[in-house]
Amino acid sequence: PYPKNYPPVVARSRPGAVHESFSGRARLLGDPGVRDCSLELGPPLSAELGGRYYFRGDLGGYNQYSFSEHTTLEVLEEPVLTVPPEVVSGAVAELRCRVPDSCPRQRPRLRWEGAQELPEVSEREWREDAAGAASVVSRLRFRPRREDGGRRVGCQVTLPNSSLTFAADVALDVQYEPQVLEVSGPSEALEGSQVDFGCSAEGRPPPLLTWFRGPQVLREEPGAEALGLHLAQVSPQDSGVYTCVAENRHGRHNRSL
Repeated sequence: PYPKNYPPVVARSRPGAVHESFSGRARLLGDPGVRDCSLELGPPLSAELGGRYYFRGDLGGYNQYSFSEHTTLEVLEEPVLTVPPEVVSGAVAELRCRVPDSCPRQRPRLRWEGAQELPEVSEREWREDAAGAASVVSRLRFRPRREDGGRRVGCQVTLPNSSLTFAADVALDVQYEPQVLEVSGPSEALEGSQVDFGCSAEGRPPPLLTWFRGPQVLREEPGAEALGLHLAQVSPQDSGVYTCVAENRHGRHNRSL
């Protein structure tokens, strides 16, 4: 109700107009008589209520003041789910779920979904209070396997006396060392004939595949699941041990023929 260059009034301790966006969605919880002017917003809480909130005292006449100190409200659409940069097979991984704890009458309840079949699962929950902004944090620890890649794990938040479901999830990208699955090719060939070798492998991230004859590199391909080797016209000098090597940052594996 102020002129356009002034911010809208959210709530008052005395009767008076408030901005239509906050009508029925903001009320003073505290008693100004005992210097408690706590404000409650919602329900429903939505993105347009985000922003800076200022406090103003007005005792009439010139005895009034708007405080430059303010609080900033960020309205989240889902819990903050923190995932490590890499989830590696066989190594302990930790996911964290954080949600604001901003209303004493509605303490959030956190629950992990999709984690029941993960190996060596443990959970822990605690409350943090930093610079007046309180949060509930839940930690999920487990030791993933290769087969857990793609499994969706999420954090679900409920509030007492509310049907609201507040959730976030992630598909696990489980990294693992490479494995050469198969090498193929003849053990003998006639001089002058052509020979083809094959190699298939798996790993995450996809490995670098390399064909060797002894210490000599014949062909390599990064990020491949299969790599062939073609010898157009063999001679006795081509006899020897041919090795396919798969390598990524988690390990190395090879097979020979």
